Amino acid sequence: MNKKLRTIVKLAVVAAIYVALTISLYPLSYGAIQFRLSEFLMILVCYNPLYSISLTVGCLLANIASPMGLIDIIFGTLATLLSCIPMIFIKKNKYLASLIPSIVNAIVIGLELQFAYQVPFYIGAIEVFAGEFVVVSLIGVPVFKAIEKNERVVEALELNVSKSSKLDNFLNSHVLLSFASFIISILLYIRLGLYYKDLGDGSYNIYSLAYYTFDSNEHNNYPFILSLVLLPFLTFLSSLLLKRKLSFILNIVFNSISIIVLIISIIVVKHLVVGQIDFRFYFYFLYFIIVILLEIFSFIKSNRDNLLLNQEKSEMYKEI
Repeated sequence: MNKKLRTIVKLAVVAAIYVALTISLYPLSYGAIQFRLSEFLMILVCYNPLYSISLTVGCLLANIASPMGLIDIIFGTLATLLSCIPMIFIKKNKYLASLIPSIVNAIVIGLELQFAYQVPFYIGAIEVFAGEFVVVSLIGVPVFKAIEKNERVVEALELNVSKSSKLDNFLNSHVLLSFASFIISILLYIRLGLYYKDLGDGSYNIYSLAYYTFDSNEHNNYPFILSLVLLPFLTFLSSLLLKRKLSFILNIVFNSISIIVLIISIIVVKHLVVGQIDFRFYFYFLYFIIVILLEIFSFIKSNRDNLLLNQEKSEMYKEI
C-alpha cells in the first residue's frame, strides 16, 4: 500500500470514528448542551492539518442524524471547518488552539438554536461553549498529550509532535480531567432528565435532576441527587490538593459512591412516581464507569512510571 493510499485510509477511519461516536451517543451529541465526545478528535488538526478533512466530512455525515435537520448539516459542518483553519496556525499551543472550536460552535450553533428552537442566543451560546470546552480542552488535550508519548501511535497516525508550550507543561492532565468531570456533572445535573411522569392524558414530561432535587414537596430525595454534584467536586479538590497516589484512590472511591447513589435514587423514584425512568439517565452510569476506568488506568500508569524511574536510578547507582 503506497503512502497516499495509507493516508486516505487513515483519514477515512478518523471520519468513521467521529460519526460512530456521535451517533452512538445520540442523546448527548445534539441540542443546546451537547457532549459530542467525538469533538475531542479536533485536537488531531494540531498534529496533522489533513485531519481537518476527516473531521469536516465526519461532522457532515453525523449531522444527518441531527434533530435540526438540514440547518445543522450545513451550518454545523461549516462550524467544524471554520474551527479547523485557525487551529492549524496556532498548533504549538494546544490549549489555546482547543478554544477555537468552543468559540466558533458557540456562535454558529447558538444562532442555529435561536433560529430552530427560539432559544435566546446568549443562553444557547454559553451552553454550547461549556459542552465543547469540556470535551475539547479539558478532555481532548490531555488525552492527546498522553498519546504523544506512544511512538507507535504517533507513527501510525502520522502525528507531527512539536515542542510543548509553557502552558502545556504547567497544566496537569489529572487535574484537568477531574475538573472536566466536575463540570460535566453540573451540566448533566441541570439538563438531564431523571424520569418520565405520566401527565394523565398519555403524555410524559421530562423532569431534570435539578427540578427533581428541589421539588421537595413531592419528593425528598435531594441528598442523593446533590451528591452527584458534590462527589465530583471532591474528586477535583483531591486531584488539585493531594498527592497523586492518594488522589487516585480517593477519586475511585468517590466515583464508586456516585454509582451507588444512582442506584438508590432509581429505587426511590420508582416508588414515588407513576411513569418510567428516562433512558438518558442511564448515561450517568456509563459516565461514572468511564471516569473510574480512567482513574484506575492513570493510577497503574503512574505506579509503573515511578517503578521504572526507580529502577533506572538504582542501575545508575550500581554503575557508579
